[in-house]
Amino acid sequence: MMKEGDKTIMVQSDDPASPSSFECAWVRQLMDASQMGMALIGPDLRYRCVNRSYGELVGADASTIIGLTVAEVLGEDLYIRIKPTITEVLSGRAAHLEKWIDCPKYGRRYLRRIYTPNTLPNGVFDGYTTFIYDITDLRQIKDELAANEELRTAIINGTPDVIITIDTDSRIVEFNQAAERLFGYPREAILGLNMEEVLIRPTRLGRHREGMQHYLKTGEQAMLDRRVETVIRHANGEDITVDLMITETNTTGRRLFTASLRDISERKCMESKLNDLAYYDQETGLANRQNLLRSLNERMKTDGKATLLSIDIDRFFNLRNSFGHEFASSMLAELAALLTDHFANNAQLARINDHVLGLLLNDEPDKATLKAHVESILAQSRQTHSTTGSLMPLSVSIGMASATEESTAEELLRDSKIAAYHARKLGGNRGVQFKPVMRERIAWQTRIEQDLRDALEERSGLWLAYQPIVDLTNGGRLRAFEALLRWNHPEYGNIPPADFIPVAESTGLIVMLDRWVLNEACRQATVWRDIDTSGHPPLFMCVNLSPIELAEPDFLDSVERTIAETGINPYQLKLEVTEGAVMAHPERGIEMLNALKKIGVRLAIDDFGTGYSSLSYLEKLPVNSLKVDRSFVQNLHQSSKSAAILRLIIEAAHACGFDVIAEGVETEDIAQHLTKLSCDLAQGYHFARPLTPEAASVLVRESANRQADLVA
Repeated sequence: MMKEGDKTIMVQSDDPASPSSFECAWVRQLMDASQMGMALIGPDLRYRCVNRSYGELVGADASTIIGLTVAEVLGEDLYIRIKPTITEVLSGRAAHLEKWIDCPKYGRRYLRRIYTPNTLPNGVFDGYTTFIYDITDLRQIKDELAANEELRTAIINGTPDVIITIDTDSRIVEFNQAAERLFGYPREAILGLNMEEVLIRPTRLGRHREGMQHYLKTGEQAMLDRRVETVIRHANGEDITVDLMITETNTTGRRLFTASLRDISERKCMESKLNDLAYYDQETGLANRQNLLRSLNERMKTDGKATLLSIDIDRFFNLRNSFGHEFASSMLAELAALLTDHFANNAQLARINDHVLGLLLNDEPDKATLKAHVESILAQSRQTHSTTGSLMPLSVSIGMASATEESTAEELLRDSKIAAYHARKLGGNRGVQFKPVMRERIAWQTRIEQDLRDALEERSGLWLAYQPIVDLTNGGRLRAFEALLRWNHPEYGNIPPADFIPVAESTGLIVMLDRWVLNEACRQATVWRDIDTSGHPPLFMCVNLSPIELAEPDFLDSVERTIAETGINPYQLKLEVTEGAVMAHPERGIEMLNALKKIGVRLAIDDFGTGYSSLSYLEKLPVNSLKVDRSFVQNLHQSSKSAAILRLIIEAAHACGFDVIAEGVETEDIAQHLTKLSCDLAQGYHFARPLTPEAASVLVRESANRQADLVA
């Protein structure tokens, strides 16, 4: 064996100059006496020669290693880790490697490996030689110096982050000043203590121990080198929410785990407040709509079943308008408290909107149980008290909906609200089970709303029919027309007013409709005024007003603007309002009627006898006419009671200076009976059906000509 440059050359030959057996034995003794591990490995990666120290470092007898491969001796795991270095020496270059290795005999050691390629005299590569030095002591000294320097630097820098370091036994080996401030422990008192005893909540001890042991055994981890949120215990026992990252280091041969923590208690408190804002009603503390939808989604994902009740407080807007928002909300909160107590752990209660509660039942009830729940809700609503403590029962409309396989949370909530809407349309104070046909009806109403909006904007499809009003005291002479709104839908054809007017009222479109009708009717009245040259007073135009329009702040201004724009004489315009519209807010209603009368507009109470029907109010109402409801007129010749009531109404109206208009006159007998009762005016199919503008214009001309002939 001889040296050539940096390469070791092993030579075997019959040449007399080759080493003798004595010399080889002497070299062998020298190798075995060395503390350095040595091994000669062939190009096939099989051991040719090893010394005693090498065998001890790899945990095998030197004699048993000869002929084995490197992978067989070192094990697959270590072989894979050093394979890049072996590949380098196999290419003919010297290499070295330093690593912590678990030695079977000496434990965890830090070894330096030096690899030198072996080349024959003819230049052929003949494997390599490995020299292994145990430099654990040197490495530990370096690590301790480095660790001390890192700790010193950390203290000098005064990092605001909390730094806590533990060993594999969970004992605290570092605890910086930020940690002292956050957790309330002096550094000197806590170093050496088991972290589990001072910082870990008892409820989390099991998870901590299991995770640590699993990682130390397998190397698999879920928390290292990433930020996680957890709770750590303060010295006073309170919990502190922290954001932390854990890293592992090997210092002086010890495996240490360092946690960098930040106190996020304020942030979590803010998140909690934001969560409350996002998922809870601020007035009642109940879960809100989003919270309810979240619960519905979880329930439906779990078993696909859920039953939801929407509890809509009837006439809530009247309650709020009469007594104020705070009072109305307190009544809803009172009902919510009663329902919460009654259903306890059997359901989740939420506030869907300002006047609707949602009740998500925990169980899937049968029909009898569901009916019992509805009766309980109705009973509880009758037990509500006002803020003063007095009993003030509420009426509620309850919509019930159960999830199907295809349902989503949003759809289930929608269906329950649709059912509640139908319960309210039936008079309220009842429960209604959702049926798919209800959804179709709502979809149709939604379509009608949009199409009606388009018709108003495009001025297409809407038109006015005009029903004649005749003078019973003057042989049936034409005196007026009532303007009646019609809608020729492009797809559905003529839609009855009873179908689209409620939609307009519920969406606010009624205001636009009323103003369009008023403008069109006034314009038509001026056209007929120019046609009629008989010399008689001009025909007047009756226009119905909705209660919603009457309550609009700019209503009076809009009437004056229409009169000015169309040029109609205010005396020609007669606005019809119902008793309910005026008497819902008597002072406001009478004030508005006086203002209309002041600008010259005539007024009529429509459908008299079906609303408040209080004759004592007649003298207070600044109106010109009473329009008697058709229910009195059509029973006139069959019911003496109806005749007596009608005679009383006519006499009272005349005593107050009002004329009387009877609507719904369909026969000659009724017309004659009305004449005998001294009724002034009448309209109905007996005289004429509602006419198109063209047909009404013909009637106006014919009437004017007849009157002209009579004068002549």
